Amino acid sequence: MAGAAAAAAVRNVFVYGSLMAPEVLAAIIHRVPPQATAVVANFHRYSIRNRLYPAVLPLAGGNVTGKVLFDLTHEELKLLDEFEDFEYTRHLVETTVQARSAHKLPSVNRLESERDKVTDDLNISIAVPVQAYLYVWADAEDKSLYGDWDYEICSWIGFAGVAFCLKSRTVLPSLSC
Repeated sequence: MAGAAAAAAVRNVFVYGSLMAPEVLAAIIHRVPPQATAVVANFHRYSIRNRLYPAVLPLAGGNVTGKVLFDLTHEELKLLDEFEDFEYTRHLVETTVQARSAHKLPSVNRLESERDKVTDDLNISIAVPVQAYLYVWADAEDKSLYGDWDYEICSWIGFAGVAFCLKSRTVLPSLSC
């Protein structure tokens, strides 16, 4: 029962495909929530023949980089469930969020004049575990899955067009990247 209560409290979603595009996300949930770069371990992101979006499935040793969307409302989770439809199932996973922290270094030599003090920014990357929902491809035996999916290639093809189709409720064309 405690596990179910903890899952009900999670309002974060790990996205790894077209939902990383702000225009697509805004077309579905009507805003772009706070987010951070993250990795989910032991999964692989596949291309899907004739589709612009990817699929993830479990794969030992694999890593998928994406974003965690934070503090989604119950209504926004429902909208994402509808968008992902029957092709995906929502699973609770642990992601690793890459947080950055900037620190000032002290002067190298405290005896130097104020004008000559060396101060530098040191960016430190910190890995923070975060519970989030992940949409996993429902058909693990799907023969249309292949290789790796590349966000940059697909965004070049046109997430703006996907966002337009979503807003206008137009059928998405069959595209592949």
